[in-house]
Amino acid sequence: MTMRTVTRRITPLMLRRRLRAEGVLFRAYRCWSLAATWTRLPRRKDLAELEELPSRAWIGVAEAQAASGLFRYRSLGSEMLRLGLPDTIGGSVGGATDPSPFGDLDRAAFLESAFQERIVFSRRQLAAPAGDPLRIDCLVLPLCAEQPGTAIVLFAQDFNHGQDSRRRAAERPTGPIVETERLSLSAMDPAHEHQSSVWLAPSYAGQHHSR
Repeated sequence: MTMRTVTRRITPLMLRRRLRAEGVLFRAYRCWSLAATWTRLPRRKDLAELEELPSRAWIGVAEAQAASGLFRYRSLGSEMLRLGLPDTIGGSVGGATDPSPFGDLDRAAFLESAFQERIVFSRRQLAAPAGDPLRIDCLVLPLCAEQPGTAIVLFAQDFNHGQDSRRRAAERPTGPIVETERLSLSAMDPAHEHQSSVWLAPSYAGQHHSR
């Protein structure tokens, strides 16, 4: 069972303050922001540098037919596959057939991101079989569709309590997955900032971290 919260709209600065410095969400957002313009969303090929990073293990892509709004997992990082089943790729997002414990929350975030062209940040709390509840952050970034009539998003997950939490999250949850926070901003908002001065400042990563 999953429990959703209401989306709250924020600014790019407020989003960055929730991203762990140099974590996978930070890297994905930075790469996406530098590739975005006021008039065009990034294409998947514009984010090729993410494929070269170790954090790619926590990055996935989902695609939908615009007419149906049904998303399917197009690619998943190797660590993401541990949270579901080997046949997750190609399967639908959310619903009874999705083995991912986050499927319903992901589908809601993907719909908002792709069809409203918004960046969506979702913070979830997972009751694991042993130990304290785990916190999992998810960032969804809209991409420029590769074919007419389709919608595509890139999403990344970050477990904020180290390797042990990632191992524990691979176990089946024992209780509800609660979305404690959902934030979004227009995909065009980052283009209104002086991104080069923000991202290239040497002290940036040390000044911003997750709360």
